[in-house]
Amino acid sequence: MLTDNQNCLEMKRSDKRVTVALINTRSGERTAAEFVRRQMETHLGEENVFYLFPSDKPAIPEAKKFLERHNPAVVIVAGGDGTVSLVLDITDGLRGTNMLSATSAYVAVLPMGTGNDLSRTLGFGGGYVKPLLNPEKKFKRFLDRVAHAKGIKMDRWSVQLQKKSTLTVASTGEDAHTGASSRTYGVDDVHVVEKTMMNYFSIGFDATIVRQFGDFRNDHPTMCSRRSLNKLWYGCFGCGAMCNSVAFPRKQMKLTVDDKCVAIPPGTKALLVTNVKTYAGGAVFWKDNRCRFAKPDVGDGLLEVTALYGVWHLAGVRMGIRKAIKVAQGNCIRIETPAYFAMQLDGEPLDELACSEEMIDVSITLFSRTLVMTCEGS
Repeated sequence: MLTDNQNCLEMKRSDKRVTVALINTRSGERTAAEFVRRQMETHLGEENVFYLFPSDKPAIPEAKKFLERHNPAVVIVAGGDGTVSLVLDITDGLRGTNMLSATSAYVAVLPMGTGNDLSRTLGFGGGYVKPLLNPEKKFKRFLDRVAHAKGIKMDRWSVQLQKKSTLTVASTGEDAHTGASSRTYGVDDVHVVEKTMMNYFSIGFDATIVRQFGDFRNDHPTMCSRRSLNKLWYGCFGCGAMCNSVAFPRKQMKLTVDDKCVAIPPGTKALLVTNVKTYAGGAVFWKDNRCRFAKPDVGDGLLEVTALYGVWHLAGVRMGIRKAIKVAQGNCIRIETPAYFAMQLDGEPLDELACSEEMIDVSITLFSRTLVMTCEGS
């Protein structure tokens, strides 16, 4: 049982509790997805395997009933980070309504997406590819790793975006005393968007790349059906960002961490708020712990704020020849930014409040603590 002093649960081979799998066969390489499906059915039993996307939309009500019926100790999620986030929404909701026991449904990840940064952080690797030699034997090794993994609590975060704008109220007419035309103006109109964050949030050139890829994927879905192709497209859009990205305006951008103003480094072109240890498919921002900040952990109630100077800087960090700029660490992050800068959350663009003339207030605070498996260090 999880306690504050012992934040883990050893999953032993002799444990007879149920392990189930939720699979997104649309993630990753087609041959790998079909192989994973067959192996899960073989080792766990067909009755313990559920297909999250029987059509274009996820079967959320059916997934809830499936989990309620099994009340599993471990849920293996085969898919990308977006699929994992969806399952965490489901399991947290079921535990919150007592439809699952408080210490059940620990999520383990079989990474089949493009970036898979949560899977990397939890020690399950950067992307599953069907091996050419002895694939069945090697898949069994993955299941053995899950059996020997430990359960931990992981933070999830609430991201609130608020835009204020002065709008004209549609009220015109004549003044009752003078007969002159008059117009009434409304007070500030507040637009609020709330999201749940699992991995990271960012503003700047990297979010522009995410937005461009998202638009391209929506227009050409068949050209984004493989992990290798997706990485190629990200590279193409990254080349464009080398020429088009601009530094943040210092007088307009404001960063507040735990109610203290923090200076954004001059020349910053992207500001990232991260909960996981890697970004952009494996870039490690905080591997050097010889500084005033605590070692990052997904369950420490803290977020890391990092600055990047451009595409070449990110590429250098990705290759291990440059270091990201550590800006701050805290549990309450607030950013005031012009709305014309692109934003992204967990690898998906945030376009709901996009507008070239407004300011957006971003507030990130702790939302909940969920249950996941990790084999890092085990």
